[in-house]
Amino acid sequence: MKSKILYGSLMVLTLAAAILFMGDTPKTLLSFEIFMIPLLFVLAEKLKTQLEGKLLIPTAFVQKQQEFPVEIHLKNKALLPMPSVFVKIYYENEFTGEISFAQETAMLDAKGEAVLLMMLKSRYCGKIRIGIEEIKVQDYLRLFSRKAMGKLFSEEIVVLPRIHKIGLNTVNFVQDRQEGQEYSHARNGEDTSEVFDVHEYRQGDTLQRIHWKLSAKTDEYFVKEYSLPMEQTILVFLDMFWDHTKKLTREDLDLFLEVLASFSWSMIEQGWRHYIIFYHEKEQRIERMSIESEKDVYFMLEQICDSRVYDREENIIDMYRSEQELEKVTTYFLLNMQGQLFRDGRLEKQFSRQELERELMEWKLEI
Repeated sequence: MKSKILYGSLMVLTLAAAILFMGDTPKTLLSFEIFMIPLLFVLAEKLKTQLEGKLLIPTAFVQKQQEFPVEIHLKNKALLPMPSVFVKIYYENEFTGEISFAQETAMLDAKGEAVLLMMLKSRYCGKIRIGIEEIKVQDYLRLFSRKAMGKLFSEEIVVLPRIHKIGLNTVNFVQDRQEGQEYSHARNGEDTSEVFDVHEYRQGDTLQRIHWKLSAKTDEYFVKEYSLPMEQTILVFLDMFWDHTKKLTREDLDLFLEVLASFSWSMIEQGWRHYIIFYHEKEQRIERMSIESEKDVYFMLEQICDSRVYDREENIIDMYRSEQELEKVTTYFLLNMQGQLFRDGRLEKQFSRQELERELMEWKLEI
């Protein structure tokens, strides 16, 4: 807009000079200025077709409040340089629905490429979808701005909660599989030494689980389901219900995720395999995830962030029991959105936002 005002002011001055003075120079200059307007518009229209852009995020996970880079790769296929390319991106927290924007400008040489680097950070946990809101190219006098593309590319990054080490103490928990180990006859698990069942390949199944011998005989892909050792099972249920009459804040979500991440990560650090069970609102199904490594914890948090809080009250344990009978387990926990952790149906711990870090680090839990 500023460039248009300046150019319009210049034309008014030139017109005044052409009226006041008898020479041909002001008239010629005015004619040139008028001719430049459609020429610059056509040039901007042409340049926008020669501009390509894509968005890349070098990392998949980042800690809350930590800056992370977002790269916008721009390519000019035209024989003319692009003096001003405007890039606007959006970043949306899919867990909270909050949307923010950032913008930058770049210059591109003829047939040139450039990488525009933006540093972002999120104050809250969740899965962040980042995409190109729009890319515009301007003419050489910046009178016209033409949109080259918009909302065509997006990437995701998971903003992880802070993880605190919880003091865990084994009392009756048995880690090593003994002779005569019992396996569940009702549910599958993650013990690769025993095969529970096979099923036809479904989207999302890993290639490592394909039953190659059976698949070769039937000309269809079949996938192994492994067995579940009964006495080595710790279940952690997640109740993601929130009363819609009460305002759900981002701090409430962070409390839930921070307790979950710290609890699950601390168990893995002690070598305690466990299962996270929750209702995936988007997929409309119960999810049960085996957590055996730090990588599994991160993947689990990503799946939780990909789901959403639901506003109808459900008993996650009953939902799980209705699908698969609860076998003998060492113990089971339930964490809800209010920061309450239950063990075997009894309240074990109530966490608060104000003292969360201290409460987690001072907590001693026996299993």
